[in-house]
Amino acid sequence: MRMFDEYQQLIRDACSRVYEVASETPLDYADQISRQIHNRVWLKREDQQPVFSYKVRGAYNLMAILTTEEKRKGVVAASAGNHAQGVALAAQRLGTSALIVMPKTTPEIKISAVRRLKDAAFEAIREEERRSDAGDQGRDRAHQGGERPQRGRR
Repeated sequence: MRMFDEYQQLIRDACSRVYEVASETPLDYADQISRQIHNRVWLKREDQQPVFSYKVRGAYNLMAILTTEEKRKGVVAASAGNHAQGVALAAQRLGTSALIVMPKTTPEIKISAVRRLKDAAFEAIREEERRSDAGDQGRDRAHQGGERPQRGRR
């Protein structure tokens, strides 16, 4: 039971942090889909987040608990989109820098979305052909410069 209590506390702590930047989004009942499949379907409206994705929650939660020294060094993230936007917004709000490594195949709309958060003092680079290569390059740059790698999920 102690482990469960500790886990609950971690969740409460994370919630108190992430809602400094994220919004509590509604659940909308999807009437037409529900009727078609004879079940109740609810849609979590994460498209109403500041970066139109739930990814900001994880990025901000991790970056908010960085030490002052780690924030001074900045973070490195490899992402082709939503995680990159979450990292850029978190960096902007927390006053740290972010190097975001994006594969060459990243759509311009995703790059523009990250660039609109330019106050984050970030540099978006597109040097790699594949996502896995961008991730490797991001890790390499983090280790060279002392930044904290920011790990996203696919």
